[in-house]
Amino acid sequence: MALELYISTADYGYEVAFLDDRKLVEFHRLDQGAQFNVGDLYLGEVRRSVSGLNATFVDIGYSKDSFLHSVDLGSFFGDQAKYIRSVFSGKSSGRVQDISALELKTTSVPRTARNTSRKKNGTDTDKKDGKFLTPFLEPEQKILVQVSKEPINEKGPRVSCEFSLPGRYIILLPFSNKVTVSKKIDSKEEKERLANLVKSILPRNFGAIVRTVSAHVETEDLYKDVKFLLTRWEKGMEKLPNAKPRDPIIKEGNPVHNLLRDFLNDSLDRIYVDDKELYESLHEYILKIAPKKEDILQHYKSKSTKLFHHYDIEKQIRVSFGKRVSVTGGGFIIIEHTEALHVIDVNSGKKAHESGQESNAINTNLEAVPEIALQIRLRDLGGIIIVDFIDMREKENRDKLFEAMKKALSKDKTRFTILPITRFGLLQITRHRVRPETIISTDETCPACLGTGKVESAIGIAETIEKNVEYLLAKRKVSSFKLVVHPYLHAFFTSKGFPFSKQWKWYFKYRVWIKVIGKISMNITDCKYLDKNGEEVFSNLPEEKGS
Repeated sequence: MALELYISTADYGYEVAFLDDRKLVEFHRLDQGAQFNVGDLYLGEVRRSVSGLNATFVDIGYSKDSFLHSVDLGSFFGDQAKYIRSVFSGKSSGRVQDISALELKTTSVPRTARNTSRKKNGTDTDKKDGKFLTPFLEPEQKILVQVSKEPINEKGPRVSCEFSLPGRYIILLPFSNKVTVSKKIDSKEEKERLANLVKSILPRNFGAIVRTVSAHVETEDLYKDVKFLLTRWEKGMEKLPNAKPRDPIIKEGNPVHNLLRDFLNDSLDRIYVDDKELYESLHEYILKIAPKKEDILQHYKSKSTKLFHHYDIEKQIRVSFGKRVSVTGGGFIIIEHTEALHVIDVNSGKKAHESGQESNAINTNLEAVPEIALQIRLRDLGGIIIVDFIDMREKENRDKLFEAMKKALSKDKTRFTILPITRFGLLQITRHRVRPETIISTDETCPACLGTGKVESAIGIAETIEKNVEYLLAKRKVSSFKLVVHPYLHAFFTSKGFPFSKQWKWYFKYRVWIKVIGKISMNITDCKYLDKNGEEVFSNLPEEKGS
């Protein structure tokens, strides 16, 4: 099984395709000019707090203020805010030792905007606490925040005061005292080794999340990663004294480097890049973080064929991102997007029916599971996802399908929650969304309805054509022309009415015979008025005086 990464340049930045055994499983569009990326730290300015949302809005330079919920202030926000103010004022140098010298105290921040008390008679009384964040955040207060969600649709970025700096092997957590190890590392002994090792390396008041790729990594490599991240944090703190609100303090850097950092592991077999400058940049980056993987990077030099076309990736993208996606076995799924959620509907299609309805339902549903998991990951769907499976009566089958869905989603690196299937065959999934989903249009706008799904009635179209014919004959005095229309309209104009057809009525009225031609290739909304040379009559007419 080959795992390959393909990186191609685009007008806006880069397109990245991740293939598992030649099958597209992830596709990313990286905007090189994007200002607000997940992980960026900004010096923000508090605008206002809203008790009903239990949150505050912070200006970090986006057209809409960023959203900071009280639960994202962090456990040690009080000490953190004091420290940031001391760095900003120049009283503290911003070095790691200064954070280590702090005595962190847990900050108790209200989790709800309402305090509900129970009266003796059993009724509820709501006491609105409009100043629940006053001890922590005040208007025009300068605050350091990190982007946790990019701007999506009409919403501004979501930010947090729980900082994290991702590295190759660990994620550094300033103002924390916890070290956790990835659950995907199976060995209990290895988990304990990594936890103890990282704790011994980290300075006081710095925590970490140990990544899956850290399994069996040497102490020296972990130490280098920690040192790199601590240096990065200090350099950011050095900017604070001279920073102004809306200034970036720590930026994530090249988005391709960040993506490669997450993909680069022992299983990755090949990386193809079609841009020489990016190739050299990635080569230098790989030598720095994983020199043993240097040979997997390849420069695609052909100018006659694009990278994605050469490796048949473009075709996979077009097939995978349609509204209707085929499933092995004859079924298919329909994927619909709304403002609130995503809906995936499972259909049996032309699949041959099994011995019974229940057997057919469970088999079709199980066949759809791998494709559903793939589509969620491929399109990077986030928020609420509802999967409407074919109804199954037996609870045993619903449980079997639920376990299959959990297993299929386990390969997804993004955090998700999945609930058991209901009696109606509905499966609910919530998936962490940090950036807009990947949307690729595989449809073309209908030339007849222009995407509205509606066209003018045939009678209305015929009336418009009649007005145009009368305009040409009565006002423009055109001697003769051909009328080319859809066969349905041809019948409408030439069939005998009472007492004559439309075609004969024009002749009796204007003494001009109009030849009506029906063409099956014509759209019902189209019509052509052609002279004897086959040219459009309207385009050859002289302009009217005064027009």
